[in-house]
Amino acid sequence: MKNLSLKLWSVLIAVALAYFVHGQGNRSVMSFIVPVELQNLPSDKMVLLPQSPQAQITLRAPSHVLSDVNRTPMSFKVRVPDSVGNRYLTRLEKSGLSLPPTVEILRIDPAEVEFVLDSLIQKKVAVEVPRIGSLQKDYQLEDIIVSPAEVLVTGPETELKELQTISTQQIDLRELTTDREQLLPLRKQGKFLRFEPEEVSVTVRVRAVTRERRFSDIPVIVIGKELSKRWTPSPSTVALEVTGPRPIIQKMKSEDIVVSVEIPDGLESDPELDLKMTQFPFTVQLPEQVELVQVSPSKASIKSALRASRK
Repeated sequence: MKNLSLKLWSVLIAVALAYFVHGQGNRSVMSFIVPVELQNLPSDKMVLLPQSPQAQITLRAPSHVLSDVNRTPMSFKVRVPDSVGNRYLTRLEKSGLSLPPTVEILRIDPAEVEFVLDSLIQKKVAVEVPRIGSLQKDYQLEDIIVSPAEVLVTGPETELKELQTISTQQIDLRELTTDREQLLPLRKQGKFLRFEPEEVSVTVRVRAVTRERRFSDIPVIVIGKELSKRWTPSPSTVALEVTGPRPIIQKMKSEDIVVSVEIPDGLESDPELDLKMTQFPFTVQLPEQVELVQVSPSKASIKSALRASRK
């Protein structure tokens, strides 16, 4: 009898505990924000609005159950029909949530969600490079080369169908005096457009404005390896015309030009060299970026300084 009494008390306590746990007195109400997920969206469609669909649900259940629900990710899963148009209205059903049977859904807000869709298309679009300022007066813009010249743009038809060009970030021309190559990102246009690639290589080719200039009475020197005599060139000075970037040409002096005649190895030992009046071409050394247009005369003869003095 004693054991039977203990067993009866145990059953009564268990029933009372179960009633306490599951009874209305121990039930709580809690609200959650739940995302709405579209499933089976056709590959040629994309969602424009809402961008982050969600709903607020209010649940009633035992406190410990709600605590478990709070720790479990939830979402409304909405299946999209294959023939969906550009607007789709769906009702958020209780059956769309996977919840324990002891949980009661009191409210879903909003009860319906309308999705705005659009056709997803791709299109190749030309790239433009906007400029800031202009080159300095002594320089000219020769070319701007963009690689690739076109990029593949993916996005909704409503945004993409009228798009003809896409711009990079601006490039500043005001301080450029030489060619420059750099990677420039494409500027974002529209909310939903994606670019491939997202940046392009831009090469700016700059050419200095050229100028020609004439110099007179430039002295000629005679050079050669291990010369045993002193030689005199004839003529001893020349006139020449050069061309190059205007800033460099404007600053050039006669001292920046070296005109020489070179005696080849072994030719100096020829006893008839000064008598034959052999003609030698001039070698002209100029500053970097400067080019020779012409030298007058084009060749020179040489005489030994000794023979020249005797004459």
